[in-house]
Amino acid sequence: MQLKEAIEETKLTKKAIRYYEECGLIELNKKDNGYKIYSDENVQKLKSIKKLRELGFSIEEIKCFFLSDTKKQEVIIQKMNETEKILTQYYMKKELFYALNDGKAIEDIYIEELKLKEERPYMYLQNIYTAFALINLISFVVIFLYFIIIKEHSSQQTGMLVIIQSVISLINLKFISRRERLKKQGINILEIKPKEIVFQYLTSIFSYGLSGALVNEALYFAKIYIGNRDYFSAIMNISMGVFFFGLSIVILVLSFYDSGET
Repeated sequence: MQLKEAIEETKLTKKAIRYYEECGLIELNKKDNGYKIYSDENVQKLKSIKKLRELGFSIEEIKCFFLSDTKKQEVIIQKMNETEKILTQYYMKKELFYALNDGKAIEDIYIEELKLKEERPYMYLQNIYTAFALINLISFVVIFLYFIIIKEHSSQQTGMLVIIQSVISLINLKFISRRERLKKQGINILEIKPKEIVFQYLTSIFSYGLSGALVNEALYFAKIYIGNRDYFSAIMNISMGVFFFGLSIVILVLSFYDSGET
């Protein structure tokens, strides 16, 4: 095909195609009349060059890409390492933006941290909340089945469990509400640090465990009070069990709600 057809096929400009020819990225044959012929192979390579340019490859890097499989692998690894450094730097910038958004004074922001932590690995976990919610559900079911069906009653310091559970639940709900506040501000969160997801999961299962222990305690004493016909005390214990079971349900439902991020 001729140049006009190659332009239509590749969506490249005439200037761009000529430039890639001058750089030696494609080799053309000529007709007897001197017109250049663009083969299907040339067109396919031009399309590939266009994609590589859009990915940020330089001309020299593109030459290496097509030179050999070894050079191709080397240049890909080089680009990946460069991208990791850029992602790390942008990740640190995002953390500073969060701090400013949370009310931290600009005077207390140290830009030098960007250079100091440039080599820190960057972890991108997109749509992690869907997996987190499913794991949360499984943990919830297993923990409550254990406490309600399997575990025999043992003496518990109910008051202490209630206090600890309340604190853990508040921490968990505060973590979730912070993300919801950011969403309402129009901040679309597509990533999360691994330590944040681990922390949230641990607080969730700890909360389920405490609620399970409290439900186990409530059911045990409710049976005793019913046997003694002390229905008021039985109702109070059942109400406590239902309350903490419902609290765990709220935490579980919120984990699924958070997975529907936009």
